[in-house]
Amino acid sequence: QERFQAAVKKKLGFIAHWEDRDTDVLLLETRMPDPPAFKLSTATNGNVSFANRKYQFTHMRPAFILGFLESSFKQPVLDRTGLTNFYDFLVEMNWRGPNGPDQKALENILGNLGLKLEPATESTRMLVVEETR
Repeated sequence: QERFQAAVKKKLGFIAHWEDRDTDVLLLETRMPDPPAFKLSTATNGNVSFANRKYQFTHMRPAFILGFLESSFKQPVLDRTGLTNFYDFLVEMNWRGPNGPDQKALENILGNLGLKLEPATESTRMLVVEETR
C-alpha cells in the first residue's frame, strides 16, 4: 500500500489520508419510537422491488437508504434512528419530473416513514486528497 501511495504521489501529484473533521451533516432520526411504517421482517434475504410507483424494501435496515440521501442532499447523513433490526417498508414515488425527488419530496417521503432529517455539525472521518505539486 505504501508503494502504491508513493507511485500515485510521484505520477499524479496527489496524496490522501483519513482525517476527522467537523462538518455539516444531517442526522436521520425517528419522529416517534418504533415508526409504524417499519414492520419487523420475517424474510431471510434482503430485496428491493419496484412496481406501481412504489419501492418495496424487504429485510433491510433503514440505514440502507443513507447513500441515496447523501447523494440527494450532497452532504453526509448519519443514522440516529436506533432502528437496528431488519424491516420491511414501502416508499411511494410521490414526485413528478425526470430528475428524481427534490428536497421537499424527500422530506415528505421520510415523514411518511416516520423519519426526519435534523441538521447538525459533527466530527466525521473523511478521506482528504491533497495535491503535492
